[in-house]
Amino acid sequence: MEHHPSNPPDRSRNAPGAEPTTAPQPDDFPICGSPLEKVSHYLRGVFAEADARGETISRDDAQAIACLLAPLLDADAAMNRFADTGEIDAPRLRDECAYLRGHTWHAPDVGIWAARVEHYLTAQTSTDTPA
Repeated sequence: MEHHPSNPPDRSRNAPGAEPTTAPQPDDFPICGSPLEKVSHYLRGVFAEADARGETISRDDAQAIACLLAPLLDADAAMNRFADTGEIDAPRLRDECAYLRGHTWHAPDVGIWAARVEHYLTAQTSTDTPA
């Protein structure tokens, strides 16, 4: 009879020459977690990857976070427009992020998400400004 190791394959190792990844793998998601807990876990991985690269989150990630934050604001909020169209009204978005960070929410990651969108905006607008 053939003996198979009882340990599962090590998924933390990457292919030779590949960059290490820190994004959560589907197996890393809390099985019993709520959808909000799963999204929070995923975004923490996105943030860790951006930090490891020394960069901000991507535009797509910032827009995805805006989709999560927009329902917490008025229907005419700049966050809604950014979530839907990608249009950036930087001053209004910064104000909305500050508002979100300044309140206590049932989802504790809301402040972190708002800070990451604000960080993205700061980097985006500083690269758009002519030298």
